[in-house]
Amino acid sequence: MERPLTRRAVLTAGLAAGLLPLGRLPALAARSSDVFPAPGSLDFAIERKGETVGAQRYAFRDGPGSFSVTYGSEQTFPLRGGRIWRYLHLGEEVWRDGWLDSLETETRRGGEVAALSLRREGEALYGTAGGQKISVSGYVITTSLWHRDTPFTQVLLGHEDGRTKVVNVAPLGRERLETPAGAVETRRYALSGEIERNLWYGPESRLLKASWPGPEGEILVLRLQRSE
Repeated sequence: MERPLTRRAVLTAGLAAGLLPLGRLPALAARSSDVFPAPGSLDFAIERKGETVGAQRYAFRDGPGSFSVTYGSEQTFPLRGGRIWRYLHLGEEVWRDGWLDSLETETRRGGEVAALSLRREGEALYGTAGGQKISVSGYVITTSLWHRDTPFTQVLLGHEDGRTKVVNVAPLGRERLETPAGAVETRRYALSGEIERNLWYGPESRLLKASWPGPEGEILVLRLQRSE
């Protein structure tokens, strides 16, 4: 039996419901504007071939000695042969003293459901992925993309399956990007290897855009719609 998400009701009400209408040393403080985004939220549209096919949301919160991120993503669109691609992901990360302290996610892809649960004990994260026991040691950043140090490490922790992903990173320089608040200067990076992503980070260490190959090789684009 798959383990349910921690604070599942909060995630479902706060993220999923809102979606339907549409390798460096960590900081010593639990939150730093140089490392973590300011408290608030980011709402994105997911586009495929110029059409909106889903939504994604991040919510950032400060707590006593901790920083937490909840996120949700939903996609629905047709594939060749009359099939329908359906994807739903809900997750929560808690960081303490700059280190990932816990990770809880649930992913629904088609008819398959996968759950991941990790908690830090000493210098490692322990838990289960798909019902199997796993452990991950050391300082890790997940593939959820929001962390500004994502393009500065060669190994990322899969936020769906708990597996480490080896990546190559190519900095693509600065780029002006249109956002709902106007044009801003961003830093763009290309990740390749076990995952492929193009990432744009703007002021206040915030992810502003991303793109990646879809299930049939087409490009999906994460485009910012609202920032609070």
